[in-house]
Amino acid sequence: MEKFRIENIEIDQVAIVEKFAENIMWKSKREQLEATREFLRKNLKNALNPKGKVPDDIQKRIWDQDKTKTLSTVFNDKYGVCVEWHVVGQVVLNKVGMETVFKTGYVGGVGHTYLDVKIDKKWEIFDPFAEKFLEDIGQKGSTFQDEYYKDSTSKNS
Repeated sequence: MEKFRIENIEIDQVAIVEKFAENIMWKSKREQLEATREFLRKNLKNALNPKGKVPDDIQKRIWDQDKTKTLSTVFNDKYGVCVEWHVVGQVVLNKVGMETVFKTGYVGGVGHTYLDVKIDKKWEIFDPFAEKFLEDIGQKGSTFQDEYYKDSTSKNS
């Protein structure tokens, strides 16, 4: 039997994820989405522009996108790029019953991921990694160009 995975991350049970999902279950979908954004920011660091050097062994795991790692490893490492951030986000949001679609695309020729999330019968783009990345490079409040998200479900609703 094949284990459940998203991209190159095998989804195992992580106590902090389970507890967080239980704690936000009673909130509205919008509140769940915002709480998940904050959960990601609190528990994962931006590996592209971290405050401090990423240890070599963690750096190797992050950039080896062909090798499978576990969700537990992601939380132990505490660093990630868009894939890690958005896999964790999808796991949490799916646990609370929110419909999501994992998306991949390119920004300026560089691969990137994000989520489409269905709230109140409408699709929205959920890209907390991009928000953190732009904030870390001094562009807080900025977003990627709309053309990047052109294949997003939210543009087709």
